[in-house]
Amino acid sequence: NCQTMGSWFQASERKRSRSELLRRNAKSAMGPIKGRSLREAYRHGNRGGGIGRRSAAASAGVAFRLSGSKRPFRGLLESTGTSSAIVAARTTGTPKNAVALPAAASSSDNRIPIDAHTLESIRLEVLSVIPESLYSVALAIIGSDTVRLMHEVGYYEEENSNGSGSGDGSSSSGSGSSILASLSRISIADGRSEETDAEKAERRVQELISALQTLVQGVGSVHRTIESWEEAQAALSEVLILPDEIEDIRRAEEARKLQEEAKEEEDEARQQEEFAAPSRRGGRGTIAAFIARSAKLRSSGKVQVIKRNLSVKKYAGLIQLAQLDSQRKFKQLTCTSIPPPIAASAADDEASLPSPGVVAQSSILSPSQRMDRLIDQRFQEAEAAARAKERVEAERQDAEIAAREEREEAEAAAAEAANRASSLLRPLTEEEQEIVRDAIYGIGPPDEVLATSDTDSVQRQSLHKLQPGVWLNDEVIHYFLLMLARRDAKLCEEHPSRKPCHFFKSFFITKILDDGRGYRYANVKRWSKKVPGKDIFNLDRIFFPVNVGGMHWTVAVAFMQEKRIQFFDSMCGSGIEYLEALFRYIKDEHKAKKGSPLPDEDEWELVECRPDTPQQENGFDCGVFTCMFCDFLSTDCPLNFSQEHITQCRERIALSVMKGVAIE
Repeated sequence: NCQTMGSWFQASERKRSRSELLRRNAKSAMGPIKGRSLREAYRHGNRGGGIGRRSAAASAGVAFRLSGSKRPFRGLLESTGTSSAIVAARTTGTPKNAVALPAAASSSDNRIPIDAHTLESIRLEVLSVIPESLYSVALAIIGSDTVRLMHEVGYYEEENSNGSGSGDGSSSSGSGSSILASLSRISIADGRSEETDAEKAERRVQELISALQTLVQGVGSVHRTIESWEEAQAALSEVLILPDEIEDIRRAEEARKLQEEAKEEEDEARQQEEFAAPSRRGGRGTIAAFIARSAKLRSSGKVQVIKRNLSVKKYAGLIQLAQLDSQRKFKQLTCTSIPPPIAASAADDEASLPSPGVVAQSSILSPSQRMDRLIDQRFQEAEAAARAKERVEAERQDAEIAAREEREEAEAAAAEAANRASSLLRPLTEEEQEIVRDAIYGIGPPDEVLATSDTDSVQRQSLHKLQPGVWLNDEVIHYFLLMLARRDAKLCEEHPSRKPCHFFKSFFITKILDDGRGYRYANVKRWSKKVPGKDIFNLDRIFFPVNVGGMHWTVAVAFMQEKRIQFFDSMCGSGIEYLEALFRYIKDEHKAKKGSPLPDEDEWELVECRPDTPQQENGFDCGVFTCMFCDFLSTDCPLNFSQEHITQCRERIALSVMKGVAIE
C-alpha cells in the first residue's frame, strides 16, 4: 500500500510538471491568440494524449500564422480522434463540465462509464429491493454507500495503474480499466486550475448520481416496475456505459495492438537478420542489436512492471461486496427483511478519501465497523423473527390441544346425554305398543276410567287427547306428574343419599296468585305438609306446572340446593312474575317454618327461559313439552329432545299412565 501511494504521488507530480511545460509550449506556439474556448479545447486536447504535445503546439502556431484566424487550429482539432467530441460539444452548445466520450464509445453518448465492481455493487442493491418501481430502485442505488465507494475506488485504481505505466497518461496493459480511464477522464475544462485526485473522485461520484437522478426524474419512472436484474440492467444502460460495452471497445483496441505487435515482431526479425551478418564477422552487431531491441522494448512499454497491489479503499470495497452478497443469500434463507444501508456522514465521506502521502486510518475502520453493525442487526432481527415464529407455533399447538380436549369432553358429554336420553326414548316392545294403541285409540265409553291412583284417575276421553295434534288437559298432566313422583320415590329407595323431588299440581300457582288478584301466601301455607319430609328445604327440586291463561302449559322449577328458580317454556316466555312469586313463597315458607328469614337471600338466582330450551313448532304440543321438561329434569337429564320426538313422547306418557309408574 505504501508503494502504491508513493507511485500515485510521483505520478501526480509528473503530471503537474508536464502540464506546466505544455502550457508554456502552447503559449509560445500560439503567440497572441485570444479566446478562452480555443485555449480550453487546446489544453484539453493535450491532456487527452490524442496528439503529440510539441507537434500539436507547433502545428497550431504555424496554421495560425499562415491563415491569421482560428479556423485552421479548429480543423487541426477536428482531425484528431480525441478532440472531435470536444469540438462537437463547443459547436452544439454542450454545457460546461459535460462528459464528452471518445469516438470509440459514441460522439453523442453522454452516459457515464462504470467498472465491473461498481456494476456488481449495483446488482446487489437492486436484488435487495426488487420487485419495485424504477423510481425506488434508482433511489436505492443513489443512497448506497457501497456503490459510491466502488465507483470512487475505481478512479484511484485507474490513476495508480496509469501512474505506474509509461507516463503519457495511457496504460499499455490493454485492460478494460485503461479504456474506462480514457472514457471517464475526458471532460471540458472551465478555466479552473487542475483538479486534485480527491476532487476528481468526488466529481466522478457526482456524475454517477446525476445520471441516476435522470432515471428518477424520467417520465414513467414511478409506474415502470423492475422485477428482475435484466430489466434493471436494461434501464441502467440508458444512462450508464456498462462493462460489457467497455469490453467491446477493449477487444477492438486489443485487436489493433495485436496487429501492431505482429508488425513490430516482423520488423524486429528483419533487424535481427540485418545484424546477424556483422555479428558473425566481428561480434559488434550483437551489442548493437541488443541496444536496438532494448530501446524498442522501452519505447513500446513492454518492459513496464505493472503493480498489482490493491489500495486500502479498493480492498475495503471488495470486502463490502462479498458481505452484501452473503447477506442477500442469508435474506433468501431466513425470509427476513434487510434494512437499508446505514447512511454515512459527510465527515466519514471526507475521511474515506486518501490524502497525498497519508493513508487515513478511518478509511480502514469505518467500512468494516459499519458492516459489522449491519450484520449484527440482521442477525438480531433473524433471531427475533425465529423466536416469534416459535412462540406463534407453540400458541397454535396449545390452542389445538385445548380445542381437541374441549371437543372430546363435549363429545363425551353428548354421548352420555344421548345414552341417558335413549333410556327415556327407548323403543317400545310389541306388548307396550299394544297397550298404547288401546289407550290412545281404543273404543269405549268416554267416561270410562282407565287408570286410578288414590284420589286421582284418568278417563278414556282424556287419554284420547294423547293422539297427535290434540291439546292435553290437566287430568293427563297431573296424573303423569304423579307417575313421575312414584318413579322418584323408587330411585330414592335405591339410592338413599339422593334427595327427593316434589311435583305440585297446577292449582298451586293459581292459589298463590289468588286467581290473578295478587300474591297470597296464606292460600298455600299448608301445601308443604304433602312434600316428602314435610320440609321443602330438604328437597332437591320442586316442579310448579303453570297454565297460562287456560291455553298454554309451562313449568317453573326450584333448584333448592343450587338456590336457583328457572322458568321453562316451549314458546320461550319470560315467566318473571311466576319466578318472583315463587321466590317470595320460599322466603315466607322459611320464616314460617324455620322462624327466621331466609339465609343467603342474595345468593338466590331467578332465571328466565333460556334460548336453548326445546321449542315447539306448532300450537298444540305445549302440554307434551311441559311433561317432558319434568320427566328429563327429575332424572337430571339434559333437555336434548325436540319436536321430532313429541309423537314418541305422547306414547310414553300413555304407557306411564297405563302402567302406573313413569317408564325409565
